Formats: sequence, structure tokens, C-alpha cells
Amino acid sequence: MEVSDPLENEMYTIRCSAQSTSVPPDMGLTMHYQWKRENGQNISVSDRYSFSSDQSNLIINPLKRQDAGNFVCEAWEHVGAVSQSDPFSLTVICKYI
Repeated sequence: MEVSDPLENEMYTIRCSAQSTSVPPDMGLTMHYQWKRENGQNISVSDRYSFSSDQSNLIINPLKRQDAGNFVCEAWEHVGAVSQSDPFSLTVICKYI
């Protein structure tokens, strides 16, 4: 994942992608995703946090200063081991009027 500097009060999406490690690779197992803050706190749907249908994208709307920090994505298949992404560092640029 990369470092990003989005503006406060805008919608922002963090994307996570993972590839199957199943053998054979065409077993058709679905990838599952879980988003966490770097401190291990799970992120769940709220008035500002939502997910894409497969939960691979975390959508923050609107983005606030308190959202700054590190996010981690975990991905796994039905029977596979859990893989964790490197932290995604989010810095929120404040708008001054």
C-alpha cells in the first residue's frame, strides 16, 4: 500500500487486493477481507465508514482529521491462512477557509 494525502471532508477509498494461493488456483474460493487500525481495532460500518460489496475497499466519507494514521487489510480464503498488508499511512490535509 502507498502513502496518501487526501483532503478533509472529501470521500476517500483505500483499496486492498489479494491473490488466491489455492492449489489448483481455480478452486473458486472467495477472498474475505477485514480492515483494522494498526493498533488491531477492527473497523466496522458506521456513519462515515463503509465497504465495497466484497469488503476489499474501505470507503471513508467524509474524511476527518481523526482518520489520520495507519490502516491494515487482512485477506484470507475460506480455508486459507490470513495474510496482512503492510500499513497504509493516511495523512489528512485540512482545508482552511
